Amino acid sequence: MKYPVVAIFCVLLSWWAPAVSASTSHDSIKAARTVVLSEQEKRFIQQHPIITLGSGSSFDPFVIQNKDGSYSGHDVDIANLVAARTGLTIKFETAKWQDIQAKALNRKLDGLTSAQMTEERAVSFNATTPYLSLTSLVLVKQGNPEGITSKRDIAGKKVAMQKGNLLFEGILKQLDSDVEVIYYDTIHELISAVVAGSVDLCILDETAPYLANQLGLSRYIEVAFPVGAPFELAYLLRNDRPELTRIFNKGLASIREEERLEIRDFWFRPDEPPLDYVFIAKLSGAMSLLLCGLLAWGYSLRKSKNETEQALRLLEARDKELEAKNSLLERLSVTDHLTRLYNRSRLDEVLQAEIQKAERYQTGFAVIMIDIDLFKQVNDSYGHPAGDQVLIEFSTLLQNHCRKVDTLGRWGGEEFLLICPNADQKGAVALAENLRTIIEQHRFSVIETRTASFGVTAYEHHDSSHAIIDRADHALYQAKEQGRNRTVLNAWNQDKTTPKMRK
Repeated sequence: MKYPVVAIFCVLLSWWAPAVSASTSHDSIKAARTVVLSEQEKRFIQQHPIITLGSGSSFDPFVIQNKDGSYSGHDVDIANLVAARTGLTIKFETAKWQDIQAKALNRKLDGLTSAQMTEERAVSFNATTPYLSLTSLVLVKQGNPEGITSKRDIAGKKVAMQKGNLLFEGILKQLDSDVEVIYYDTIHELISAVVAGSVDLCILDETAPYLANQLGLSRYIEVAFPVGAPFELAYLLRNDRPELTRIFNKGLASIREEERLEIRDFWFRPDEPPLDYVFIAKLSGAMSLLLCGLLAWGYSLRKSKNETEQALRLLEARDKELEAKNSLLERLSVTDHLTRLYNRSRLDEVLQAEIQKAERYQTGFAVIMIDIDLFKQVNDSYGHPAGDQVLIEFSTLLQNHCRKVDTLGRWGGEEFLLICPNADQKGAVALAENLRTIIEQHRFSVIETRTASFGVTAYEHHDSSHAIIDRADHALYQAKEQGRNRTVLNAWNQDKTTPKMRK
């Protein structure tokens, strides 16, 4: 044999170095807390002790049907906490998404998981409070052969869509591009179609890395760019049994933020691709034996060493690339795409943390809700691109003139929320007035001038996040009613209902 070292090397590889696989353990989340149910809700559970929720058969990692017939997944873990704390027994059923929706509409199921409310669904369902916020992503084949980096590059392309998935179809309509849509039954088929080149792209969400890894295709697909605003998922429950929605919401409210993050982190963080590590493990084991027993073949040994170093450099480069993309996905999950401020999901987390700190250390904080006055006129008169520019400049103004310890984010539309640690009502009003004056005097690039209204409230003992937001929202509404471009401090009772009309 011309190169005996190569043959021995191959034999040693297969004999000496076993495959290395990464495993992840999921710590069980203890359901020690219970919720207080009304007598009517208790009777409902006695009459309907078991409810069944439907999901798409490829909705990994939200709902996964295991080989033994049991179910696991992100939404299953959340539902199990609700069940443990309310006394409900929750079961799951999966099928094609179109079929499972039809079954739920016909009252053969009690609701749906991993869903958003639409006008059509509102006829038959009530939505629970959202339990998860995600960002939509455009996915393309590794290397991005079609050069798809923005919305304008989608025109004329083939797009894979799941049948009946109203969320991603809605995002596609927002892109306003002439595309060829090819429908598939499952999300797994979307990813496979992109890798195979049958389509140019598909639209999924932050679970895409997990799904691609499950299919063994994580190295053959990549994120082109995020698209659309963050969206929230909820359980949709049959509206002929309103007690079920109330019970579910109480169960969801009992789940602590750290529990939500633990569940999300477990199901949405993809395993490390095992193939490269298997290769390196085998190569390292074989090299150890070669170094001890095959010194006579020095030339072949040096050649193998060079190949190993090259493989390690390639692995390091791939690790850095994966780390960068994971970091991007993590930032996207808490960041508003347009303004680069924190999104509503992150604001909810910070607000809950401030409440816990205030309760534990007897400190206080304030909340300022901000709304751009007559913003609809900007979009109507100058167009939505001009409106987006105003939102960006407005965000920069707020960010440059609030305190470093404050948390600023976009609450939704033209509304912003400022959380001010260790601030009382007087200090928060002073800060709001300073920001209001700066905005009033600023010259915007598109519309020259614009004003804003401010609603201020401070934390009160045993406050909930809902009560704090409602008081700030009502104060903002009063500022609008009193003529706009002003700051209103409000200690309004949380049991009242806040009017939602804004101008």
